[in-house]
Amino acid sequence: MAGHRGVTGATVLLAAIVIVAAFVWLFRVGSSDQSLALTPAAFAKLDGLRSEPKYVEVLAVGYSGLRPEPERRMAEAQLNDLIDQVRHGLAATPTKAFVLREFAMTLARFEPTDSEDRDRLCRYLEQIMDIVGIQSSDGMLGRWRYGLILGTILEFSPRPR
Repeated sequence: MAGHRGVTGATVLLAAIVIVAAFVWLFRVGSSDQSLALTPAAFAKLDGLRSEPKYVEVLAVGYSGLRPEPERRMAEAQLNDLIDQVRHGLAATPTKAFVLREFAMTLARFEPTDSEDRDRLCRYLEQIMDIVGIQSSDGMLGRWRYGLILGTILEFSPRPR
């Protein structure tokens, strides 16, 4: 075909840079870092949250639970790993930025696509934020849950965090 040029290495590199930049922006940690003063009671609450079964039916909020069971167990293990990382990392780095970086890694690996399961993960992350004293995810949860455009719009409203 005359005049047709194939995809060049530079085009692929540019596309990769754009994708990485979008991902970093989507899960960016805001500049409003804060130090966290954690008490033994906060660590006990994190331990309590870790010991609870996750992604199971919760009638009070109308959540039917993550299915099938192997996926539920995988998501539960992933969240428990996050709680362990946060709990142990806060001893050395008691900051909001540390916690949100851990959240970003978990959000990037979360596989279930059902909106109720994604909502449930956001609620678990909000519980962790409440326990450690973080008021806002600086829009991270909203952008992850609702997408780049709608999540950014929602960032300026009181919910989601």
